[in-house]
Amino acid sequence: MKDRANLSEAGRVRQLRHPTICRCTKAALDSYNRLRHKSILSLKDAQKGGNTVKKIALGLVGLIAALHAYIAWFEIFAWTSRGPNIFDTLPTELFAQTTQLAANQGIYNAFLAVGLIWSLLIKDQKWQFNIAVCFLGFVAAAGVMAAFTIAFTSGLPQFVPASIALVLLIVSRTKADS
Repeated sequence: MKDRANLSEAGRVRQLRHPTICRCTKAALDSYNRLRHKSILSLKDAQKGGNTVKKIALGLVGLIAALHAYIAWFEIFAWTSRGPNIFDTLPTELFAQTTQLAANQGIYNAFLAVGLIWSLLIKDQKWQFNIAVCFLGFVAAAGVMAAFTIAFTSGLPQFVPASIALVLLIVSRTKADS
């Protein structure tokens, strides 16, 4: 006699004694396998869509990191040389007096850039999401603060891209989880 453990699902169904039970069980197994196959396919489709959105979000994270690296460089190293040309409404003598303040701001922007770059290098998906959301939240908060304390338009280049990247990251995670 054959070993029951080595029989396939169809073989186990054939071993049932009653023909009606055998047909019902086989039909139930077939339905289960079809549903299982469809759900696996739909999950893969959702993950593919989530991956596209996630790639766009991570691309934005990279651009935001590059923006903050540039801001850090500008505030730390080019404040007195390029600052007067960019901020032409401020008096030129103000830049020499505020070099240390600008360098301090530049260090904070460097921290944001490094944190965003770090989030791109993390292999674990959960932690990559957590770190990216954390640093994007910092960037968005800095944008809100700049909009209220300096000028509305000065906060937009930080707040808008960070908010878009946050939404895309959350949407990509939601798609991958479903």
